[in-house]
Amino acid sequence: MAQKMKELLKKSKTINKIYRKIKKREKLEDISTIVQEYYPKEMGQKIILVGHSGGQGGAEILLKNMAKEFLKQQIEVVILVRGYGPMIEEYKNLAPTFVIDSLDKIDTYFTILKSLGFLSAILNTTVNGDLIETLKEKQIKSIQLIHELKGVIHELHLEDRAQIISQKADLVIFPSQYVKTQFELIAKVKVPNKILPQGLYMVYDNWNLKQAKEYLEEQWEIPKSNFVVLNVGLGEKRKGLDLFVKIASSLKEDKDISFVWLGAVSEQAKKELEPMINTLSNLYFPGFIQDKDITMRFFNRCDLFLLTSREDPFPSVVLEAFNASKPVVAFENAGGFQDIVQNEKTGYLVPFEDTNAMIEKIKTLKKDKQTLKKLGTNAKKMSEKYRFSNYVEELSKFCK
Repeated sequence: MAQKMKELLKKSKTINKIYRKIKKREKLEDISTIVQEYYPKEMGQKIILVGHSGGQGGAEILLKNMAKEFLKQQIEVVILVRGYGPMIEEYKNLAPTFVIDSLDKIDTYFTILKSLGFLSAILNTTVNGDLIETLKEKQIKSIQLIHELKGVIHELHLEDRAQIISQKADLVIFPSQYVKTQFELIAKVKVPNKILPQGLYMVYDNWNLKQAKEYLEEQWEIPKSNFVVLNVGLGEKRKGLDLFVKIASSLKEDKDISFVWLGAVSEQAKKELEPMINTLSNLYFPGFIQDKDITMRFFNRCDLFLLTSREDPFPSVVLEAFNASKPVVAFENAGGFQDIVQNEKTGYLVPFEDTNAMIEKIKTLKKDKQTLKKLGTNAKKMSEKYRFSNYVEELSKFCK
């Protein structure tokens, strides 16, 4: 009986080995076919874009816009994502997209894409640092983008991946010197690296303030005469949603000031903040809005952009606010945005987590329309120095 069991086990192992080979061939055929359907004619350079999830956060939106811009520049892209989510379908509408949620898939997909001529991979976020060694084995160039500051790296337990990045990536790109300095508190970078701000990918110039005021009044009952304070992003502690709510609560007696948080809100934040939020009539949560024109109505309508983030490397929303001629008030030592949010030029930086200082800036700018306008004009000029197309073009130069 024992001998029969051994033979059966041996046979089972052989069958499993054959099955894995068949599955690998199926993957090879599927991937090749899908890529060739997207790109029936060779466009030239070929780049792999790797995302950490299919969610709707800033990193995922950045990846989508990178794919769009690479395609505009006649560069073939394939998107690999390490988790499912609503953004996957949007990725698929642009380029061949595959979810790599296992070690087998990671190894197989990189092998296949290398055989198709994809010789460089851009890794979006520190989460993907563990893929660098596999890329080296496949002789695919790794270009690692760092978006996280020290706190997030610790929170997500990415210290080991940061070490791999710092020692083995072919190139590491930071959006600002501040982000690099923070990263090197965890892992000293020993490989080639660059400072390259990502620029503004949602350039918009179809402004219509009257329409924006009417929309917010009709849809959200925000009076046209009110001073509107906006923040945009995932509602969570790192983004300072609790601080935004606290500020709105402190100013709830000022009936002519309205606060708007545009973006999805995490379940944890909802649970913690709901009791306070429910008491505030001056605070609005339109949620995540897909339509660019609608999103821009909020930027157009607001008077001031209030960035309450505790950690935010170089958020695109700051440049979007600048593009809408809106000044930004944010915290010192909270992110790389302090390179462009400059005191008395494009906005103000106040002491870290000092909500009272933010409240004072809101009150002052609400009264001083002339300064508000001057800061907005300077902000618009600053945004014109940062163009996403230039950022992507530079990235392509680093790729094979």
